[in-house]
Amino acid sequence: MKNLYLRAKCILNDNSNENAPEYEENYINVEVTFPQAITADELSIRIYNNDSYKEMGVGYHYNKSYKKFKKVCLNISSSEDWENQHLKAYVIIDNEVKWQCSLFLHEPKDNYWTKQILSPIDENSVEKFFVEKLSITGWWNYQTTTKLNISNKKDLIEKLFTLSQMVHGKSELQPIFVIGEDDKYTLKEFTSEMVNEFVLEGDTSITDNASPNRVNSSFEDILKHPCNWAEIKRKIGTAKTFVIEAPQINYTLEAVNLINLFMDSIISEILNKNVVLVIYGLMDNIDMLKGNCYTVKDIYQNCNKINLTDWEEIDIWNPCDNSDNNDAGDIIKSLLMPKADTAASEPAEIAKNNDAEKELEEMIGLRKVKDDMKDARLMSMFKKKRADMCLQKNKENVNHMLFLGNPGTGKTTVAKLVGQIYHNMGLLSKGHTVETNRAKLVGEYIGMTEKVTLEVIEQARGGVLFIDEAYTLISNRDSDSKDFGKEVVNALLTVLSEPDPDMIIIMAGYEDKMNNMLNTNPGLKDRFPLNFTFENYNEDELMEIACSFLEKDNYKLTDAARDRLHLLMEKAVANRDEHFGNGRWVHNLINQGVIKSMAKRVMLGGFTEQNKESLTQIEEADIIEAEKNYIDIRNKRTVSIRPIGFRA
Repeated sequence: MKNLYLRAKCILNDNSNENAPEYEENYINVEVTFPQAITADELSIRIYNNDSYKEMGVGYHYNKSYKKFKKVCLNISSSEDWENQHLKAYVIIDNEVKWQCSLFLHEPKDNYWTKQILSPIDENSVEKFFVEKLSITGWWNYQTTTKLNISNKKDLIEKLFTLSQMVHGKSELQPIFVIGEDDKYTLKEFTSEMVNEFVLEGDTSITDNASPNRVNSSFEDILKHPCNWAEIKRKIGTAKTFVIEAPQINYTLEAVNLINLFMDSIISEILNKNVVLVIYGLMDNIDMLKGNCYTVKDIYQNCNKINLTDWEEIDIWNPCDNSDNNDAGDIIKSLLMPKADTAASEPAEIAKNNDAEKELEEMIGLRKVKDDMKDARLMSMFKKKRADMCLQKNKENVNHMLFLGNPGTGKTTVAKLVGQIYHNMGLLSKGHTVETNRAKLVGEYIGMTEKVTLEVIEQARGGVLFIDEAYTLISNRDSDSKDFGKEVVNALLTVLSEPDPDMIIIMAGYEDKMNNMLNTNPGLKDRFPLNFTFENYNEDELMEIACSFLEKDNYKLTDAARDRLHLLMEKAVANRDEHFGNGRWVHNLINQGVIKSMAKRVMLGGFTEQNKESLTQIEEADIIEAEKNYIDIRNKRTVSIRPIGFRA
């Protein structure tokens, strides 16, 4: 509708007392003139402060005669002065917002009209959402005018609009962080109403645990009751939202690990079921949470943040120190939580341990290993928590593992991370990793093997003993009585039988050969409750490994080189055998093949200081040369040497 105007002016009240403006009646005249007569049951005009979005006043016109009209005149009162304020007026017809305009009114004594063109509200979906949905919820005016100290309410409205779009499937679903100041009650109240109005659309309050559409918890409950995790996960599967509070927590290593484990276990459920995750807490508590727990930090980096106060984001790696607090709740908590040693409580150590878990998750491929490792960690922490609470008599803490898979699939790397992760969990006192194999354990004479093995075991106490190619410890020949590898196995069995050895033994090797070894010794097989299968990398994963190697050393692939390298990976996967080196093969290909070919091309091609780009750019010719030379060399090296001697 063209040429649609709204005009308004303040009314001068001659009976008002200038010395007592709080008693003055603040009215404005508002007129809306339509170029063509319209028919409507109700017309209303709402006026808000353009900065605070506080409702200044509302005027209604009811069309009782149901006749068409071209002009509406209303008197709108307010508890505050109209003049010298930036205002926003909205025209609503039959409960639908149609038009809007800005207003700046003169003082009443001037007796001037302010005339503005009304523009369609459809041009601004956020403004329309505010008038139609947000402003009429009842709690908006109450929260924003009496409780919440928010300098930028426009930003808050935009966040709530985004939330509304998410819930109705009109935008990407993201977790929500609601961050407040010191008034914890206000924060919880706001979160409750927000979830009620925009997620559940009229469901019960946040404190009502009976609603099937919402799951409520807190990170404090998560730490105190790990046994309830499965029930929480089950409820999340049928709910619309998961609301979790971030209170003040003592971030010990165990607490950090438990939170990471919990979030890892439920995040896929939340994403797959399109559940809205809402985390709320005071500013300092949120900073501590995301600073100590990598899972929450990752979520925080891609979320919808609703800030109820002006605040500065910081990353905190310092654990909370409640040592001087003699509150009964803290005393109980201290009995349930293990005493962390001084070194492990340092911020750098916490960061290091968190990084270990994150490094495992960021490793290329190994999806099944990562998932199985999470399950193993959850079970270990579950048993430990039950033992700490005297809920089970058997305090056995055995986490020995078998890593089954071909070479180059990441077994050694993961083994090193296991030590750090289980130290983080409070299940290992040191968290280091000792690598060994048959050659390092087996001695040259009787009695030496046992001594060497026992020394290595003691070195590994508090951490991980990683035995690569462990199947070589047992000979396939039953008659081989002089095989010193059996002495290694016998020494290991002593440790494997300990109920709480403060050590994790990991045996690694080819899956079929490891199974053959274990079948020859059933007692040995029973000592390894955790089995992890490391699958071969596919061509895309090998390509990703290669690119990571190159990017780390500031090399760049041309498009043609990238395509050629990917083709090489496809060939390697198609022709690999049980001896294929996977990631190790890629590493050697890049360093001994591609980089060597590139270096030869650059230096023989007349390198100059002005052509520095040639030192970083890998071309297709380099890949072709590497494939021709490196692969041929490797193939020649793997040719079996004909034995010398007489044939019977």
